Amino acid sequence: MTNEQADEWMKKVLDASAKREKLIRTYYKKIKKATNAKVATQFYQIETYILTSIRLAVYENIPFVGEKI
Repeated sequence: MTNEQADEWMKKVLDASAKREKLIRTYYKKIKKATNAKVATQFYQIETYILTSIRLAVYENIPFVGEKI
């Protein structure tokens, strides 16, 4: 991977991360309005747990940048 490829990849990763966080914030607000802050916080916790589990599964199966496969 070249420096340019790494930079382009990181731009995409950071953009996707920002969009995901914005979406979670939007749904947190909607859930809080429809129910209450406690339920909305539970939504956030569950969503974060699921996303973290998925990331772990993906990262366990891809090589580290610069690592030979």
